[in-house]
Amino acid sequence: MNIILVNRFLLLFVSMLVVTGLNSCFHRLAPASKTEAQYDAKANSTTYTVLPHGNVILPGKWEAGKYAKTSRQQYFYRADTTTMIVSVGLCSSYEFGKGKVADADFINSYYNMEANYQIKLQEQTPVILESDSAARYKIWMVRADGIDQYYLCGTKDCACKECSYRTLILKNRKINQADAIALLKQVFASGK
Repeated sequence: MNIILVNRFLLLFVSMLVVTGLNSCFHRLAPASKTEAQYDAKANSTTYTVLPHGNVILPGKWEAGKYAKTSRQQYFYRADTTTMIVSVGLCSSYEFGKGKVADADFINSYYNMEANYQIKLQEQTPVILESDSAARYKIWMVRADGIDQYYLCGTKDCACKECSYRTLILKNRKINQADAIALLKQVFASGK
C-alpha cells in the first residue's frame, strides 16, 4: 500500500515538473534552443525554426551558413548574393527585455542598442524607415562598406506565453529600398 502511494506521488511530482518545464519554454531548464533550417521545394521556401521560440519562413531557396552563438544569429545565403541574418529568441534574454516589458519598449531598446553600436563602432548612422506599433516591428537602414543593410526588429507571442523577438538583417548590393522593406515584412509576418 505504501509503495503504491509513493509511486503515485513520484508520478505526480514528475508530471508537474514536465508541465512546469513546458510552460516556461524550457529556457530555465535548458539554456540552449534547438535550431533547424529546412528548404521545402514544393512551397519554394526555407523555414528556420528555433524551438521552442518560433520560426520564420524565407521565400525561395536559402542556404544556411554560419551560426553566431553569442548573438544567436543564423546566416542565410541566396544564389543572387543576398544575405539574410536571422535571430529568434525570448525578449527576456536581453537585460532590457526582462519582466513585463511592452513590445514598443523592447523594440526601441533593441534599436537603441544597435544604433549605439553602429554609431560608435562602425561610424554609421542608422536611418529609421518604418515603425509599426500595431504590427510590432521597426525597420531601419545602415550603409556600410558600400552595401545598404536593412534591419527589422519585432516581437511576437511565443507558444510559451512569453514575448519573443525576431531580428532580421538583409544585405544585398542590388536590392532597392522598397523591395528590401517588403521582403523583411514578409519574413517577419511569416511563421509563428
